[in-house]
Amino acid sequence: MKGTSNIRKTLLGLLITLAMVVFMTMPMPVLAQPPVFTGNVETDFTGAGVLIIPDPIGDVGLPINAPLGTISGWDIKDLRLYYYAAGDTMYVGINVGANASTILGDADGNGDPGGTSAWLATNGGTDLADLGSSETAAVFFDLDSDGTYDVIAGISGSVDYSGFSVNIFAGSFFPPYNFGTSLPGNTGSKSSNPNASEPDLEFTITNWSTLPQQDGDSVFCVGAFLGSLEDDGIGEDFLYYCEEPCIDIEKTVDCNNDTVFLDEDWGTAGDTGHWKVVVTNCGNCNLTNIMVTDDNGHDFGPAFNLSVGAPPVEFNYDTVVDVTTTNWAYVLGYAPTGAPVTDEDWATNYITHEVGGAAFLVDKWGLMAPWAALLGCAGIVALIMLRKRRQA
Repeated sequence: MKGTSNIRKTLLGLLITLAMVVFMTMPMPVLAQPPVFTGNVETDFTGAGVLIIPDPIGDVGLPINAPLGTISGWDIKDLRLYYYAAGDTMYVGINVGANASTILGDADGNGDPGGTSAWLATNGGTDLADLGSSETAAVFFDLDSDGTYDVIAGISGSVDYSGFSVNIFAGSFFPPYNFGTSLPGNTGSKSSNPNASEPDLEFTITNWSTLPQQDGDSVFCVGAFLGSLEDDGIGEDFLYYCEEPCIDIEKTVDCNNDTVFLDEDWGTAGDTGHWKVVVTNCGNCNLTNIMVTDDNGHDFGPAFNLSVGAPPVEFNYDTVVDVTTTNWAYVLGYAPTGAPVTDEDWATNYITHEVGGAAFLVDKWGLMAPWAALLGCAGIVALIMLRKRRQA
């Protein structure tokens, strides 16, 4: 039994290797172009592959003397990410406010990121210009899924907008003080200082795959922070999210035309085997560039995308089944962070023989042969003993 198990493991390894070779030789889809920064996240970060992480609007506290309807420039509407594999670059956009007039860094929501409203001044607060000292916009990443953030990027609480950087996460509780050792090799570009026509913050992290603790794990956690210590009475906004991509492939077969698809089905040599392959996005993020293949070289067409909650994608094809065969199916897709997500499944068609047919006779006589031999031997022994008795 151990030898049989080792053989099965070896065959499975060969099948997986074959599948990877097929994946590598399949024509890859044309990659979508990365966002072009205009300072407006909602128009720049769209389409397949963009991860949109919403945050509740109105969860940033305001002083009691703030005008009714005030929306702070610290109020995150959503965080958007797009990983551009061809350039190994992560594109990041912090989208603020519930309306177009909200500007990131405009703490008192008066349309001027550097002008302090009278009501805020009477409250003892200041709205600093140019994301000045203590005003912070940061995005931080847990890259190895250990529950601890590894990298932080954005504007720290000790610099202004020109001090954008990517850094080691220092481990402090409060994000403005978490900017540790700088990572200049990963510090990309940023959009212009947020203003009325370009209200959001957009930036890149270059050489994404080289970041510390980057292990390519498909589970990925990210957080964001907007806030200041100078705007007394105005709250900060935190966002936390863990991306858990999942893809599922199920392969089944119907060999006897009863329209019931099973992992294992029985048919007769020469029957048509109806095969079904179903791919489902079972995670919490969109998946792109999904490719399906199997170990019999069936063509499943070009790569496709599956968003969260989208209907499963189904493939059907027929083959003539002459022998008992186990067919494997494989799927490979990509999470928004560029991490690969895979799954595999199998189905087996068993061949039985028709009762009364020639094949049945072969099997019948094959099964009877040992008994016939035993009976023949017993008959010979009986004849020999009978002859000896007569001689006696």
